[in-house]
Amino acid sequence: MKPNLIKPMLAIIAAPVFSAILSFMKFVPAPPNQGLASLLYLPICMLGLPVCILLGLQKKLLGVRLLAGLVLAFIFPFILFILINPLWMPSSMSTCKQIESPGAMVRYECVDTSSDDMSYRREFIVEGFDGWPVMRIVED
Repeated sequence: MKPNLIKPMLAIIAAPVFSAILSFMKFVPAPPNQGLASLLYLPICMLGLPVCILLGLQKKLLGVRLLAGLVLAFIFPFILFILINPLWMPSSMSTCKQIESPGAMVRYECVDTSSDDMSYRREFIVEGFDGWPVMRIVED
């Protein structure tokens, strides 16, 4: 019986797709680490590579299929990361201050600037639960 190729390939691309979903929902690390958002998404995108290696070690991907899986696990996340790494992600030059918010939610008003372009200034609001490591951009 031929081994099923669809399931291993879906396992390889599951992490980049999960990273894309998190990106579309605009999740970022909580302040003061909001500038590390791109460092959050790239490792999640690249989780398909160890999955592919494990599938090769388990003999579920062999020969040309293993090579195709490695190429897919290496190239697809980078292409996806470049496409989903939008301009809304905060840079490391952003500063945040806490503002009033109702209930258990915490809100931060953030200002993003650039050292290259002095006229660049973007304001956004990050919201999430107090003490959680990940928050969501709610107003841009």
